[in-house]
Amino acid sequence: MDGGKQQHGRRSHRVLCALRRQSMRVFTIRCKAIVLSFVIVLVVACSGVPTRVQSDDDLSHRLQALLQSNRHRYGVAGQALLVMHDGKLLFRGVDGDATIDPRKTVSTDSIFPAFSISKLFVSTLILQLVDQGNVDFDRPASDYLPGLPKTWKTITVRDFLDHTSGVPEYFATREGDMSSDTAFPPDLTAVFASLSDTPLQFTPGTQTRYTQTNYLVLSALLATHYGKPYPQVAQEHIIRPLALRHTWLGPAGVPTDTEVTAYTANHGTLRPDKSIAWPSYAYGHAELYTTMDDLARFMQAVASGQFAGKDTLVRLWQPRELSTGERGWFASGWDYGENHGYREVGHDGGARSRVRMLFKDSLDSDTYLIVYLTNGSAKDVWSRTLVESVEGVVLSTAACRAFSSGEATDPIGRWAGAPASLTRDRTCP
Repeated sequence: MDGGKQQHGRRSHRVLCALRRQSMRVFTIRCKAIVLSFVIVLVVACSGVPTRVQSDDDLSHRLQALLQSNRHRYGVAGQALLVMHDGKLLFRGVDGDATIDPRKTVSTDSIFPAFSISKLFVSTLILQLVDQGNVDFDRPASDYLPGLPKTWKTITVRDFLDHTSGVPEYFATREGDMSSDTAFPPDLTAVFASLSDTPLQFTPGTQTRYTQTNYLVLSALLATHYGKPYPQVAQEHIIRPLALRHTWLGPAGVPTDTEVTAYTANHGTLRPDKSIAWPSYAYGHAELYTTMDDLARFMQAVASGQFAGKDTLVRLWQPRELSTGERGWFASGWDYGENHGYREVGHDGGARSRVRMLFKDSLDSDTYLIVYLTNGSAKDVWSRTLVESVEGVVLSTAACRAFSSGEATDPIGRWAGAPASLTRDRTCP
C-alpha cells in the first residue's frame, strides 16, 4: 500500500514537473515574441520607416501648403505652380491675388509675364537646328548671321547661348537698371551699328555675364535661317504646333481680363511694376506672356524630344567648362545645376518666375518638370528659392515612397529649400 502511494506520488511529481517545464517554454516563447515585437517597433520608430505609402493627395496637400507658406514668408502677391513626373500631372494649383487693387484672385487660367523664360524658345530652336545638322555650336555665329560687328566675328554660337560671349548690352540703362523710359535703337541694323566700336567686356569663353544682346543675336540668326521675323518663327515652330493658345510674344493681344498685374518690391510692400516697351526685335529675350499650362506643355514637348532628340539634349545639357577651368552658369542656354543625383536645367523669368526640368542619366524616365509663376513679392524673393522649396517637398515625398516600397534603403531627410515642416526632417509621414 505504501509502495503504491509512493509510486503514484512519483508519477504526479513527474507530471507536475513536465507541466511546469511546458509552461516555462510557453512563457519563454511569449516573452521572446514580446521582446521581438518591441525591438521591431523601436527600430521602425528610430529609422523613420513610413507606416504607409504616400498618396498623390498627400503631395497635393503639402504643395498647396507650401504655396501658402511662401506667400506669407515672402509676401508673394499671386502664384501658380504645376509639377509633372514622366508626363503625369502631380500638382496644379494657384494661390494669392492676380491684382491687389481691386482685388482679384489668381486662377489656373491667369496669364503671367514670363520675361526671360522667352529665351528658352530661342535656345530650343537653336538646339533643334544643331540636332538637324544645320548649325554647329562651335562655329562662329557670323557664319550664319551676316552684319555682326567685326569684333564679334569669331564668337561661337555656344558662347552666345551660354552668355560667355563678352558682348556688351545693346541698350543704355540708368545705373544698370531697366526703366520705362529706356531708349532702344530702331532696328537690328542700328543695334549692331551702335555696338561696332564698343569693346568686348572680356575674352569670349573666359567668363559668364548675362546680357540680352546674346539672345538678340540668336533670335536674329533664327530669323535669317528661316527668312522670317523671329516672332513669326516662334509662332510657326513652337506656339502653333503645340497649340499654346494662351501664349503671346509681346503684350498686343493679351486679354486683360485674365492677365495678372506685375508687382515689384517697395520697402517691404508691393507696387505695380512699370512696364518696359520692348521693341519687337527683342521678343527673343523678353515679353513672353503665358500660363502655367502652356509652359508645362512646352517643357513636356522639349523633354519628350519633339524639337531636338533626347540623346542630343542630354549630351548638350552639360555644365559649361570655361577656358579658365571654372564652370559657367549655363548649359546650351539653359541654366544648369545638380541636386541629389538629378541634373537641373531651366530658366528664370524676371527673378519672379522659373521653369525647371530634373533628370538623371536620360530623359526616358524619372523626369520632373516644375513651372512656378508669380507676379512679384514684397520681399523680392528670387525664383530659384521658390523652385527649390518645391523640389524639397517633391523629392522628399518621392524618396519616402521609394523607401516604403523597398526601392531605396534610406529615406531622404531634409532637402534644401523646403521648410522642415513640409519635408518631415529624415522621417516620412
